[in-house]
Amino acid sequence: MVEVQKQPFSINDLKIDGNDVMKILGIKPGREVGEVLKHLFARVEEDASLNTKRSLTGMVKQWNKK
Repeated sequence: MVEVQKQPFSINDLKIDGNDVMKILGIKPGREVGEVLKHLFARVEEDASLNTKRSLTGMVKQWNKK
C-alpha cells in the first residue's frame, strides 16, 4: 500500500512542471511542453525513483538533443 502511494498518478505529481520544461529547453508554451511532460510521466510510471527534480531535469535536457 505504501509503494502505491509513492507512485505519481498524474503529470501534476511530477517533481517538475511545464514552466521548468520551458525554462530548461528555452521554449514557449505549446505542444512540445505537453509532449515532454507525457514522456517524463511515462518514464516515472515505469520507475518511480526517477521522479526527482534532478533526474527529470536531466531527461528534459536529453529531450533537447533529439
